Amino acid sequence: MDVNISEIVKAVAEKIQAETGNGGISSSEVNEILKKIETPQPKKTEKTEKTADEIADELTKKVLRDLKGGSSSSTNGGYTYPLAKNHPDLLKSKTGKPFSEITFDNVIQGKVIHEDFKTNADTLLMQAEIAEKAGKKQFAGNMRRAAELTRVPDEEVLRIYDKLRPNRATKQELLDIANELRTKYQANITADLVEETAKVYEKRNILL
Repeated sequence: MDVNISEIVKAVAEKIQAETGNGGISSSEVNEILKKIETPQPKKTEKTEKTADEIADELTKKVLRDLKGGSSSSTNGGYTYPLAKNHPDLLKSKTGKPFSEITFDNVIQGKVIHEDFKTNADTLLMQAEIAEKAGKKQFAGNMRRAAELTRVPDEEVLRIYDKLRPNRATKQELLDIANELRTKYQANITADLVEETAKVYEKRNILL
């Protein structure tokens, strides 16, 4: 039987998207994961042989195990996606309300308020760990910055966002923002980003 590897990899990517519902995974990402795990090869026997779809099913299971770190346990910090399904007991809102209590009925009864819908830093850090283990380092970095920003008031986040637009701040204003993020909110990753922005804007002459 002739097996088209690229078609199998594409099929694996589609199966993972259907399985996880997380927006999918690219064929290139599947290829990278397959390099680290044992890939089943089509074996011909006297009575039967594996079809391309059967091979894709096997690979899908192996890739999913790799993405989940091989276990659904979080005792060693090994969180698995999706958190709401695999670790609902660990999820709380910014106000500390358990995920299980954020229901439509509780909203109707006034037991859930606007602030309860905001996520907390721990949840975002768990998402960052999952992303990093899946090889998505940039997304993991975004989640860690978001975790830091949960400590920053909404109005301050909006002010910083406005100042980060081209020709909206002086270099010193951006450096002051970075310093405040670092000292007042312990948002070191975000502070680094603002400082880097100040340097880039200065080179491009888009500061006030």
